[in-house]
Amino acid sequence: MEQNKQSSSLAEAFEQGAKYFVEECTLCGQCLEACPSFNDPKLELNDKNPAEVMEKIVDLLKGGPSSEEAYKMGYGCLMGCTNICKPACPKDLNMQQAFMVAGQRLRAAGEGLPPLSFMHLAEHRYNFGHVFGDLQMKKSEVPWLTEVPSEQAAVDVVIFTSCVGRGFPNLVLEAMDILSSMKINFAVIGARDLCCGGTPLLLGNMKDVSRVSEKYISTMAKFGAGKVVAMCPACSVVGNDMLSKFSRVPFETIHITEFLADNIDKLHFTHPLNKRVTIHDACSQRQRGSWDIPRKLLEAIPGLTLVEMEHSRENSLCCGAQANANFPGLMIERNIARLNEAMAVRADIMTTICPGCQLAFCGYENQYPFEIKHAISLVAEAMGIHHEDKVKKYLLTGDPEKVLEEASEYVEASDLSLLEYQQILPRYFQTLCVSRGFPPS
Repeated sequence: MEQNKQSSSLAEAFEQGAKYFVEECTLCGQCLEACPSFNDPKLELNDKNPAEVMEKIVDLLKGGPSSEEAYKMGYGCLMGCTNICKPACPKDLNMQQAFMVAGQRLRAAGEGLPPLSFMHLAEHRYNFGHVFGDLQMKKSEVPWLTEVPSEQAAVDVVIFTSCVGRGFPNLVLEAMDILSSMKINFAVIGARDLCCGGTPLLLGNMKDVSRVSEKYISTMAKFGAGKVVAMCPACSVVGNDMLSKFSRVPFETIHITEFLADNIDKLHFTHPLNKRVTIHDACSQRQRGSWDIPRKLLEAIPGLTLVEMEHSRENSLCCGAQANANFPGLMIERNIARLNEAMAVRADIMTTICPGCQLAFCGYENQYPFEIKHAISLVAEAMGIHHEDKVKKYLLTGDPEKVLEEASEYVEASDLSLLEYQQILPRYFQTLCVSRGFPPS
């Protein structure tokens, strides 16, 4: 069977990819031998025979029974980190695609999702964007659209806050101020249940992919814009490199850094940043091949000196955000290794491209001699624009009760009750601050 056989939907394409994987996999286990998740003692698989674990995964993909090993690898996979497992495979097979389908098989077998997976589920009441977005901004204060009016005027560009981006309103506000200064005709949409389709893909919920992605396409199409600028780079991968192959998508989805790099002549920098900056490349850049884009953008900032870590571009280390949400504490050593690389090059700032990576690293800032900032915040700072990163501020307190006290007026205005916050916020801290003594839930 040909791996690239024509498919009518994204879900069908992944099914065909999984079938190809099953047919071609030799069960050697070399991919797992190289896998950081498999070798992390916290997943409790590192003493297992990789070939035997691989056999159980392939058996699940064939329709066989679920197993503890298949469950842990299905949800412990780093997903975007294909620069490790794929080269290790003698046949260069795509483990990411196979594990996404494995998630579907696990659910069909009656296995529940990992307890904290809701953090990344766009439509879940307790997803990150909802919980942390409401801690920082009242619905009456939100300056972007939460639904498209029936009489929406056409614009040139739509900013999509993305699921995780809604939890970083500072980044959205900075992007809005930057585009306003560029005289761009734009609109911003940040509906709580709006998702490109990436989150159900990651958790193997193939049934929801079509429904969610079709809503995303139809919503964005109402603006009549040629470009959708996403705050999350994964949305540009899903929107441009996946959905467009199976649906009529009347716009291009690109990441905010890509849009700014393409329009760099319209950026007016007034505040030189005399800092040494190193870039943590997001895994989604691997699919887009966009390593040079954020570098072009940052190198245009006066005074900024760009330095590279030991692992960069296609060899960058994954932050493990998805795996850590499913199994808290899984990626601590890997994150520490990454932060140590930034320290080794004497960086003043480690900059992130993806809000998910920012979330994975920003809680470590007070343990290292450098700042952790998103690239958009650096561009904004160099233009005299600033909005506080309260997610980082809150995580650095290490105290959910103190956060709820400080944000009490926002909690009161949220459709999440104080009791819900008292129950759910410590679970976020147990995931995002586990390196500082919070026991995993």
